Amino acid sequence: MLLQIIETKEVSELHDKIIAATARLLGVPLITKDALLHNIDTNQCNK
Repeated sequence: MLLQIIETKEVSELHDKIIAATARLLGVPLITKDALLHNIDTNQCNK
């Protein structure tokens, strides 16, 4: 999980990095009202 958080370069804020990294790790779509997270590709996970 920590490695996925570190590799999430598209997001700078820590809490948003955790959310995006978790979605990537689980391979689930990210549903949010946060415009900064709308373009995050959750399919590219380096497990």
